[in-house]
Amino acid sequence: MKKINHPSVNCFFETENLLFSKYELEEWLAELKTALVHVHFADATEIGSCRIGTGCLPMRQCLRDIRKSGYQGGLSPFFTEFSCEQNPGFVSSEHERALKGLLEEEL
Repeated sequence: MKKINHPSVNCFFETENLLFSKYELEEWLAELKTALVHVHFADATEIGSCRIGTGCLPMRQCLRDIRKSGYQGGLSPFFTEFSCEQNPGFVSSEHERALKGLLEEEL
């Protein structure tokens, strides 16, 4: 982001990347700072994204890290799992329900 150095270019982050990254979410948040404008909040397994709470990622801790960092950008459930093609409305509502539950736990 420092090399691009343009006010119209920002970052988004997919929590799914944490499964394969050697860095923790806190480190990504600290590095990207205000350039980060959106987080796709997805759980994951080795075969891809999945509904929050059904994968390998510590989603509660991810949400805590995001809140602790002071991040003010967008946060959305990410629904690209295989079943999304069969019933996208259902998959979307399941992700939203899971994210809402985590947010309510944090309050």
